Amino acid sequence: MLKTVKGVFASLLLAVPALSITTFSATSAHASIVNVSTVDRTNPTVVTETALNNALDVIKQFKNVSKDNQALRQQIKANVLPLFHTDYIALSLLNTYARTATKEQLVEFRNVIEDYMVNAFVEAMTLYSNQTFKVGTTSVVQNTATTNVALQNGNQTINIIFRLVNLNNKYGIVDFSAEGISLVNTKATEWQPILRQSGVAGLIQYVKTHMDDVLGDINKAQGTTK
Repeated sequence: MLKTVKGVFASLLLAVPALSITTFSATSAHASIVNVSTVDRTNPTVVTETALNNALDVIKQFKNVSKDNQALRQQIKANVLPLFHTDYIALSLLNTYARTATKEQLVEFRNVIEDYMVNAFVEAMTLYSNQTFKVGTTSVVQNTATTNVALQNGNQTINIIFRLVNLNNKYGIVDFSAEGISLVNTKATEWQPILRQSGVAGLIQYVKTHMDDVLGDINKAQGTTK
């Protein structure tokens, strides 16, 4: 039986990776937030580790976890999102509908998706409960890398795959999946009927009005495909 997607993706968004056999939890001591401009973007493992560690360091800074906390949102946008290729993610979600969108619509949709991702991180912060993680191997095929991470949640181990794409010699996270469930594919499937009916403009408005309970929406969307 598939595990609860909401809980899995909450853990994914706030994973704390570790090399070798060492694991970390929310109470572990580790380096402070890394300036994303100094990250070796040619190394997909380093990109993944930095994104996840920075996310945890942001948590430690804020006791007030709220979507309305603008300082918290700014920290996520400055220290986590730059390690994702959000343009690539936005185009993946639109699929063939990106071809008929205007440049202005593509930019607006990318910006809306970034806000949506920030909300997902904030929601995940309220659900994180000191799970531990270990980074495994990374494989590279042409311009795509996959990094394996093991999530230990009590006696249960969940294998997570982060997918990164190298654009202009810079790796960025574009998706992650657990138990065969892809976050991006889940949302793309859910939003296809809206694109068919209302186009890109309609989807932009839909996402803007469905910014709450992002992880819950993912869980409900996956439930319809079981």
